[in-house]
Formats: sequence, C-alpha cells, structure tokens
Amino acid sequence: MVNSDQHLIDKLSFWHKLEFFIPFDLDGRARERENQKKLWRTYGDTTELRFSAVPRGFEVARYTLFLGVFDKGASRDVIIGQKTAGEDVGLEEETRADLEGQTCMASIELNSDAEPLFDTFQVSTLPWAVGQSRKHGLDQLSSGAFQNARERLAHMLHNFNENRRRIDNDEGQVNPLAPDEVDELIALLSRWSDFPVSKQQNAALLEVTFRKQKPKADAETGADEEDEEEDELPQIGILNSFFIEDIETAIFVAEAGTMSTALRQYLTPLLKSERLDLYSDQGRQHIWSTVAPANINVGRWFSNPEHAMSLMQQFAINTALQKLHDEGLFSVNGPPGTGKTTLLRDIISDNIVRRASILAKLSAPADALIQQSGKSYRYLIPELTGFEMVVASSNNAAVENISKELPQSASVSTNDIAYLRPVAHKLAAQQFGGECRMLSEEDRPWGLVAAAMGKKANRSTFVDRVFSKKIDENAPKTWSGEERPLNLWQWRDDDSHQQDHGLDFPDVQKDFEAAQRPRRL
Repeated sequence: MVNSDQHLIDKLSFWHKLEFFIPFDLDGRARERENQKKLWRTYGDTTELRFSAVPRGFEVARYTLFLGVFDKGASRDVIIGQKTAGEDVGLEEETRADLEGQTCMASIELNSDAEPLFDTFQVSTLPWAVGQSRKHGLDQLSSGAFQNARERLAHMLHNFNENRRRIDNDEGQVNPLAPDEVDELIALLSRWSDFPVSKQQNAALLEVTFRKQKPKADAETGADEEDEEEDELPQIGILNSFFIEDIETAIFVAEAGTMSTALRQYLTPLLKSERLDLYSDQGRQHIWSTVAPANINVGRWFSNPEHAMSLMQQFAINTALQKLHDEGLFSVNGPPGTGKTTLLRDIISDNIVRRASILAKLSAPADALIQQSGKSYRYLIPELTGFEMVVASSNNAAVENISKELPQSASVSTNDIAYLRPVAHKLAAQQFGGECRMLSEEDRPWGLVAAAMGKKANRSTFVDRVFSKKIDENAPKTWSGEERPLNLWQWRDDDSHQQDHGLDFPDVQKDFEAAQRPRRL
C-alpha cells in the first residue's frame, strides 16, 4: 500500500540525516572569556595540561579538553554528494557559512588536578556520521546505530582508563592526563568513527576555567548548598542535535498514518491560493473581521485595562484561538520587545476561563474528579483535560523569564488578586539553605501560576519548596512583607487563609456566570 504522506516522510528523512552532520562551533568556544583561558594543542605537544599562571585571587575550577580538531566542511562532500530525484542536494548560503571553521570530535572535563572525568565524556555525531556514510551510506544513520556505537566507544574508553590506572602504582596518587594520552584519545576516536583527522592542524583545545578562591573557613567547613549553586559552572552542552530522536518519532507516526495536524501543517507549505497579503484590500478586510468584538478572547490578563492590545496583537490572539480551538499550529513572529509575551498572557487567561466555564457547570467540586473502582487515587474528568500549557524553547533563558514574570506582582495591575500567594512567595524567595530572601514589591508573586521546570534540578526545587521543606517558625524573618511564606500543606492548614479555600461553590458559580454576561454600553 502506498503511503499518501510519502513526500512528508521524505522531508523528515532528509532532515533526519542532516541532523547527524550539525557541527559544534569550536572557533566560537575558543574566544577568550572572563575567568577563562584557551590554549591550543598540537600533535606531539609535550606541555602538561595543568595550568600554573592562575590570576591572583583565583583557582582552577576545571579544565575542558576538546579533542580531535577538524574542519566543519568535512561533511560538505557527504551532504552535497547525495542525490534526490536525480538532482544534487544543494545548500543555502547560510548553511554553507555554518560549514566554515573548526569543530571537534569529542570533549571531556578534567578536575583541577587535570585528571580526566570519563563520565563527562561527550562525543559528536558528525565524525561518526561521515565515517559511516562513506562506508555504508546515509541509510545506516539512526539514533539506535549511534547509541550502539557509543556503547562500543564506552568499552574502548574503559579499557583506556584501566590502562592508566595500572600505570599509577600508588592508588592515592594524583594521575593527571599526560600529553601523549591526548594524542592516544584522538587516535582512539578516529578508529572508533572510521574518520581519521589530519595532523596538519591543531589536535585539541584546552579550556581552563577559574573561580574565586574560597576563604579558608569555607574550605575547611565546606560551602553551603546555595554557594555551590552560585558557583555552578556552565555546562558544555555541545556537539549533537537535540532533534534526532524526535524526528525519528515523527517519521514513525507518519509511516503509521497517525500524523498529528500540527506536524502535518509544519511540514506542508501553504499553497499560493491559501496565502493572504494583509496589506491588500482583502487582507485589511480580513483583519477587521477577525478583531470584531464578537471574536474577542473571553479571558484577559490582569494588566491595566488602559493598556489594551495593539491591533496586530489582538489579531494574532483571535486568529490563534480560532485556528487552535482543537489542534494545529500557528506562528507569531516578531522582534524582541514587540509584545509576544504580553500576547501569550492573554492566551493563557483565555485558556483558564474556558476551563473555568466547564467547572462552573458542575453541581459540586467533587464532580470534577473520577475515582477508579478499587483504587485510592482520583483523576480529572476528560472534559477538564486538554487545557494544559507548556512553554518550551531552545533558549532556556527565554522560558525561565516567562515562568518567573507571570507570577510577579509587576505583571498585574491590582493587589486584590491572590492565588496560593504564600506558596508562590516561598517558591520564589526560599534559598537552598532554607531561609527566605527579601524580594522587591515588583518581584513578590501574586499567585502560583507558573514555574520553571525542565531539568531535574528545577523539578526537585519546585517539589521541595512547594510541598516538602518548611520554614522554621522560630527562624528570623528574612522575607519581604508581613505574610509568612508557606508550603502547600501549611497553607491548607493555616486558619488565616481559610477565606481563600473556603469559598462557597454556588456563590462562585453565580459570580462567574454574572461576569460572563454581556454588558450594554
């Protein structure tokens, strides 16, 4: 049976192969930065990896060694040499520019004594993909094949490390990575990947990262957890595409005929007849009809009513809500500072109100939950699901900024709004030592409406501060305002907050229904 989505599968397959050839920008990493020193190494270099010219008042925090330097353009012949439908696959100028400069095969961190930490070893897909493609063709590239190759590499590195330990007769003696071992590791990577690097260029880049020396008292007693967090060094975060496994999943659902509407829209360009120039007469008419009062979002963020959305912000909100009522994809493009986050707030508010309209039709709050027969847990009725929102981005800072800004008092125009405010205050103000820090009036949260999750550390922090850790009642009052930060269980049991969670459901229903009634001007 012929798959009608074969053209989409072909797009995904080509994109999938390209992701294996994404080069890490070693030249960018080699630029000098504050509290760092970058040192190039050549083949046969006998210079020790331990750096002695440390700036006054600083110490070496770690070394990062980038191994097996080669030109990014090594993948160009493999990519351009492939043929699709009898034509060479071309590369746009921007892509060609990305293939200029140097990259590397792998990286490894060394401790302050220059001893290799093999559990930090990261390897690039690029040299492996080039070697495999030359030997077996592009069709053999997959995340599974790369995982198998990585397991083989892990055995090779284990043997390499075991040989180092045998050389070290004194078990307690410091055993830094020797200069000749740098070349040995590069040779090992070349054998593993079937990709020999040229010895006519640099062999490796050594990055030395400094940190301020800790006072002797701290060194003897150990820094507390908060200090450790502040001194946390940036992660390498290099070498490989984040999208390979996701694209393989997309290929799988496409081949199975279960592709989502959003994925189909993403892969399918609009026909010329489906495009509309908003600067044309027809386009302007479409804008006016879309922003008509009847199409306004039912929920609005608690910002100053005088600060209404601009014309195109409201157009984007209304269009998104119409097109994404059930599923789909909608793109809003704009430079920084043009109001994309402000726009997102109204979409979040609309989402909350639509969910609340379902809750308001229930006879009692308990009707929102279903208890499975013979089970102790309960779960939401299907009508209340599907409203969840996750803000995600390849830029962690952008997502964290949104997550932190939404609960802040500065994001709302009134002090009358509160939703689990003491719990939100604890999440925002509590430090790793357990005490709470002062927050400015603008930074103090009005409610627990968003949180930065993602990595394990963020998730653990959320659980600890919202559910687990308590602030000692006898602890000094270090937080801002009179209201004591509380975890969720303390808030539930605190009599001073009974008015927040002891509201009468029928009265709330009436208030909600009244707020939804259209008003005459």
